[in-house]
Amino acid sequence: SGQKLVFVIAKPGGSLGARVFDMSEDAFPLNNVQLLNFSKQSVIVQIGKEVGAVAPFKSKNFPVEIEQRRAAINFALATNAGGQSEIIEKKRIAFTKNRRRLILVYNDPREPAKIRHRVFPMALPTVVENRSNDELEAEDYEKYMREFRSGEE
Repeated sequence: SGQKLVFVIAKPGGSLGARVFDMSEDAFPLNNVQLLNFSKQSVIVQIGKEVGAVAPFKSKNFPVEIEQRRAAINFALATNAGGQSEIIEKKRIAFTKNRRRLILVYNDPREPAKIRHRVFPMALPTVVENRSNDELEAEDYEKYMREFRSGEE
């Protein structure tokens, strides 16, 4: 629905962890690029005219101003390695007016010292009915447990 984003991440011990991010328009407005920094280093980002730093395991929104329906905007990603700035990426990315983009920054699993990134278009949020707080009826829960137990046999 474009309201929540769930990342399931393998931990070093083999177990799984998860992080949930609010992708609603209040948290991630239209005409913005959001950078999620899953790397172990702070990164410096330029999106269009906006420049900012994003700490490890943090996120930040960058507003994008374009006049046409679609435009290519400047994107640069750098880190501070040993007191020296190291440019990871410098290119232009396509951006459509009244849309959103998500940039995921992470350490390369094969080469942990290297930082990689991926750019994703985000769906427009849709209005959905929140049923997550609804009480389950006892019979529904019992039926689920019976089906679960029968699958183990």
